[in-house]
Amino acid sequence: MLTPSDAELIEQMRANNRQAFAALYERYDQHFPVLCTKCSGMSPPQKMQHTDTFLKLFSHAGSLQSPQALHGWLLSTATQ
Repeated sequence: MLTPSDAELIEQMRANNRQAFAALYERYDQHFPVLCTKCSGMSPPQKMQHTDTFLKLFSHAGSLQSPQALHGWLLSTATQ
């Protein structure tokens, strides 16, 4: 079975598929603090910042302009 892309999972989220959100969370959860630190030069995000970023993803999936650029969106959202 092929692993769905970020864009495919976002489209599934837009169709109210909660498993798609879980898949994205699992995909980025472990690496998220390291990516934020490397890309922003800031200290790793705190747990609340981490949680807030994924909550924003859950609530704004329908309005993402470029679902294929999710990685960058997560980093940008986390470092705001």
